[in-house]
Amino acid sequence: MGASGSLWACITLFQKFRNSWIRCAKSWRCSVIKNASSVLFQRTILDHARKPRGFGELEAPTLLGSGVNELCGDEVRISAEIRGEVVAQLRCVSVGCLLCRASASMMCEWVPARTLSECYIGEKRLRALVAGLTETCAPLPTQFLAFKDLRALPQREKCALLPWSTLIKALEDYNIISRLPRPARQ
Repeated sequence: MGASGSLWACITLFQKFRNSWIRCAKSWRCSVIKNASSVLFQRTILDHARKPRGFGELEAPTLLGSGVNELCGDEVRISAEIRGEVVAQLRCVSVGCLLCRASASMMCEWVPARTLSECYIGEKRLRALVAGLTETCAPLPTQFLAFKDLRALPQREKCALLPWSTLIKALEDYNIISRLPRPARQ
């Protein structure tokens, strides 16, 4: 009787753990389904941060810019070639956190062959997306949706926006300089 009693206790204990494991597995599966898009976006950020596109500097840029995030120490240097009103090439050196590097990489993929005004609009739409105003962000590529969850982490917003704000500042400086009257040649 003693052995069968302990066997019964083991079976009962196993059933308790089994039931709790099944509940845990079911809730885990539900959370995986709910967070599938987050996982996909995390992979997008990791992919761009580990294998950045457009990394480096151009040899003869027409546009230079640099920016620093004092909160976390991210640094971004941008070099671009502007032809007329179009960004022909864009390169970026980003040293810092994953979000900053991924954002710089996505920017280097998206910006080339776009007009200066499209760059301004892209930055505003990304800023709106990060702030949680997703209805204004439809024209951005889906990879940028990886940053939509940053509204829950306002201290990290600047990490994702630093490459873009650096580009916009450099474009504003370029527009001011390019609109100055040229000195007459003698």
